[in-house]
Amino acid sequence: MFISSRAKVQILFGDLVLILVSFICAYLIRLGGFYFSGVQLSYYLISGCFLIPMIFYILDLYEPSGMSLSQSFLVRIIIAWASIFIWTGLSSYIFPSLKIGRGLSLIFSSMVSILAFLWRIIFINLIGRQLEPKRLLIIGDAERLRMKVEGIKKSNEYEIINVLNETQFKELEDREKESKTEANPGYSTIVIDSGSIQDEVTWEYLLKKKLEGKEILEFVEFYEKINGKSPITLVNDRFLVYSRGFVLLHKDYMRKVKRIIDVGMAAILLLLTFPIMALIALLIKLDSKGPVFFKQRRVGLNEREFYLIKFRTMKSDLGENVESIWAVYNQNRITRIGRILRKTRLDELPQLINIFREEMSLVGPRPEMVEFVKESKQIIPYYSLRHLVKPGLTGWAQVNYKHASSVEEYAEKLRYDLYYIKNMNIFLDLWIIIKTIKVMLRLSGAR
Repeated sequence: MFISSRAKVQILFGDLVLILVSFICAYLIRLGGFYFSGVQLSYYLISGCFLIPMIFYILDLYEPSGMSLSQSFLVRIIIAWASIFIWTGLSSYIFPSLKIGRGLSLIFSSMVSILAFLWRIIFINLIGRQLEPKRLLIIGDAERLRMKVEGIKKSNEYEIINVLNETQFKELEDREKESKTEANPGYSTIVIDSGSIQDEVTWEYLLKKKLEGKEILEFVEFYEKINGKSPITLVNDRFLVYSRGFVLLHKDYMRKVKRIIDVGMAAILLLLTFPIMALIALLIKLDSKGPVFFKQRRVGLNEREFYLIKFRTMKSDLGENVESIWAVYNQNRITRIGRILRKTRLDELPQLINIFREEMSLVGPRPEMVEFVKESKQIIPYYSLRHLVKPGLTGWAQVNYKHASSVEEYAEKLRYDLYYIKNMNIFLDLWIIIKTIKVMLRLSGAR
């Protein structure tokens, strides 16, 4: 079974409804009526609209693997129940004015978890079975698109029924004209590699298909939508000029809003994590000799250099070799506390200082070492585009891809960075922050 993005939204909407129902029922069962203040109502609305769905997201309860009737599914539901119960229980101590008792917390968390379990079972058995992947006909150079087509095949939302070059497509249409029946039925969408289409007759056939109700999509933009990254081997200057995107790069209001969010979030994070940062500093000093912080020259907005600040996670005897491109990935150099910091990404916390200095943003492409940037610009097409925005504490590539340790892997990261720069907006930034929280809590950060 696959779950499309639209289906996930339907599941989320159902969750919001069942959270509201649980909220009402918990008060009726425990108190016999609705005796709550505006503060309590606001708390439950915030919990219902953000915190509880966040817990479900972290536990993969919006993914097929987290919705099949299995032992793993039951364990996830139990963890969700425990998390909601602990959160609501702790809330009464953190915010005494809420006056949430243990009984109310137990009823609310239990009802949310049970209803979430039942809702997913109903969705899988009644709604999920009716969902079928969209069937695609791809038109373009098969060899040129080969690797990219493999990437689309991994998507559960789409099924590729054929890949035809321009000549094959025209022959197919000619046969349809003669027989007056569709020669290759069953597809609803045609994806075209416009760079491979040379004949005007092909465009006439494609227009005919569009007027018949077929959906026509450009291959590169379709690939970006499915994979969340740009296929830089298929991108050229002409495509970048005509493609949608990049519209917010030089908008004054966008830069101001992003800066306000950066400063506000950085201040809150610094306040909340200061005790943790003090503890980390102590552990680093106890674990190995050397300074607490590590500074390194990185490349930022418009290729301006700055010093990035991190907690030291490696032995300090590297000297100048730490500036080499691959030294940071030498596992033998990582300290014991460093491994934990990298897994949780807590080593990045001092970069809040870089945000206050306006050298970095909360979200953006990760800043790379000066030497590596110089080399990459010569090897990887469009590498300089990642410097059109401020580098980030976290980024789209970081939550979707591993740490790069070769030129090929850095090229792959650039595909994600280019997608982010092209589609940058506040909602995408929020989504990246949510995914970052998931990565940190599941300890699936750096190697």
